[in-house]
Amino acid sequence: MIGRADSERMKTVEKWVYAYQARLRAYLFSRVGDEAVTRDLTQEVFLVVLRQIDRFDFSREPWPWLISIAHNKLREYWRDLKKRGRADALDVFVADMQLHTDEDSEEDRTGEQIETLRHCVEALRPKARRLVEMIYTERLNCAQVAERLQQKAGAVRIAIHRIRKALRSCVEAGAAGDGT
Repeated sequence: MIGRADSERMKTVEKWVYAYQARLRAYLFSRVGDEAVTRDLTQEVFLVVLRQIDRFDFSREPWPWLISIAHNKLREYWRDLKKRGRADALDVFVADMQLHTDEDSEEDRTGEQIETLRHCVEALRPKARRLVEMIYTERLNCAQVAERLQQKAGAVRIAIHRIRKALRSCVEAGAAGDGT
């Protein structure tokens, strides 16, 4: 039997689902670009909320708490992809940098790395910058990029691999050049 306190918690979470679900889904989709993953992550966020509702300070707005849970779920998602070999270290690094940017952490080390990465991307040749844009901004896969550019998918994969390697080296050199 559900007690009165449990019933109130359920009603609160239900209100939050109606009030914030669309906003949360839009945010998560902007980070993963996959509707099925977005639905799963959104559900996971609200499951955490349900389990941890007793920890919430009801004098505060719920959105910051929801978004912090979403950030943790995104980090778990990217780490899991990396473990399964479905994302390389740069994918995870870029995703994590986006999360730090969302958290307005420009004063920390990651903010500097984001700026270094931006400079490194700007320093790429136009064709390479376009590939980065298609993969990371438009969220196209190699086959889609190849089709658009009328190239072979293998050639695109090789080009992306080389670009990632160059960006990784550039970011590492930028980090080494700042005195750390």
